[in-house]
Amino acid sequence: MFIEPDYVDYFYEDLIPNLHYIPASLENITDVARYVVDPNNDEEMRNVVKAANSWCTRTVTEEVLVRDAMFQLEELESALVAYNERTNWMDDWSQFMMAGVVDDWVECSVDT
Repeated sequence: MFIEPDYVDYFYEDLIPNLHYIPASLENITDVARYVVDPNNDEEMRNVVKAANSWCTRTVTEEVLVRDAMFQLEELESALVAYNERTNWMDDWSQFMMAGVVDDWVECSVDT
């Protein structure tokens, strides 16, 4: 079972409901749980588990995870560049930190 989250991970788009997981919500969790454990649905549930395991075997490899991490870092860089075109994100971050959100902020300097 899979309860729809308030946020989604980057790989969520690859997962197909009723193929890789059985979708559920807090409103229907009891009905979905009954459906999943019903012996009449054993073959369907085995197929879901098989498809989910196949997806994991294909997707959760060191090579794919490194590639995905690099992609996520590039996306973050693009977002920061776009943000920086409007304002300086480092200045904003410093102001945010100095506003008392973190009380152990220490200014750093690099001697060149």
